[in-house]
Amino acid sequence: MKKAMMIFSFILHLFSGKAQHDEFAKYPVYAGNDLGVIYSPRQSVFRIWAPDAIAASLHLYPDAHSPNFSEVFPMTKDTNGTWVFV
Repeated sequence: MKKAMMIFSFILHLFSGKAQHDEFAKYPVYAGNDLGVIYSPRQSVFRIWAPDAIAASLHLYPDAHSPNFSEVFPMTKDTNGTWVFV
């Protein structure tokens, strides 16, 4: 009985993993190397990969210890599931 349960659990896990892989396969691939923040003294660019998002925004905090953000900036939908704020 234990062996049958182990086999059943393995098969269930196998099929659920396939479903998750298929779910991710529908998302666009972003091959750029500029996710996160790209800083320069003239301008910083913030880019995230969130292909299923309806909207994205950048929240700025006054310091690293503050629980409340001080500013919010909407991000713009960009290529291959990315969002950007310049």
